[in-house]
Amino acid sequence: LLTPKRWELLESLQDAGPCGVRELARVLGRDVRRVHDDLSVLLEAGLVEKTDEGKLIVPFREIHADFVLRGHAA
Repeated sequence: LLTPKRWELLESLQDAGPCGVRELARVLGRDVRRVHDDLSVLLEAGLVEKTDEGKLIVPFREIHADFVLRGHAA
């Protein structure tokens, strides 16, 4: 769910405030379609919401994730 690109998207959206998909894609320097795909996942997970005006927002001041990432054994 939370890939490095999606983390970056969440951080950028928190900094930018309410904005649209195209604006966010420009801020990130990414393809609009890829940003849209990532936003769809984040919207479904409840980490991003749409305002009444249709702008995208992160409704949290902080998001804390706790996980362990291990590589394959050699």
